[in-house]
Amino acid sequence: MINPTRLQQITDGDISLQRELLGLFFDTVTRCMGTMRDVSDAADTAWRDAAHEMKGAANTLGFERIGAVCLRVQVIPSFSSADKQAALRELEAAIMEVTAFAEAIAGT
Repeated sequence: MINPTRLQQITDGDISLQRELLGLFFDTVTRCMGTMRDVSDAADTAWRDAAHEMKGAANTLGFERIGAVCLRVQVIPSFSSADKQAALRELEAAIMEVTAFAEAIAGT
């Protein structure tokens, strides 16, 4: 779920600032997802650190689904390989929602 009012609130409706923050968000997502894909063990600190970083960025901008998935993977003590892949797929789907949202903002 995306809370579009959150981005409006923190930017005071400034479209240019929204675009800048979205660019920074996608930079963070790209880096964190790369780390999460590369780490073979979801119990690894790098996996949890990447999830934590992405959760913070997502929640700040109102991207609640991404934040919720990242929180879940942070607090579960161990993940099977299948669980890790499922979490990555869920994150990818949520990121696609945010991408569509960002494209709508870019088009304004």
